Amino acid sequence: MAAGLGQLASAGDIDAKRDHFSDISEAMYCALKSFGGQDKPIQVAFCPMAMNGRGAYWLADRREIENPYMGEKMLSCGEFKETIN
Repeated sequence: MAAGLGQLASAGDIDAKRDHFSDISEAMYCALKSFGGQDKPIQVAFCPMAMNGRGAYWLADRREIENPYMGEKMLSCGEFKETIN
């Protein structure tokens, strides 16, 4: 996760930042599933259009879609797939 954060910080454009964000989100998901998390539920959201149609996940602390991959173009694109308690 630390390497991904470093790559995110040094990425030159928004598309590269989104690629690294996807990697970090996956690592955080695995950590939460393995070790548990906070005192409130974590939402796992998915956008099927992210990453050139491959799709990508992200984590949210509230049940509201705010798509980090599509930004203002399609901020509400996505759906919740899972809740981690």
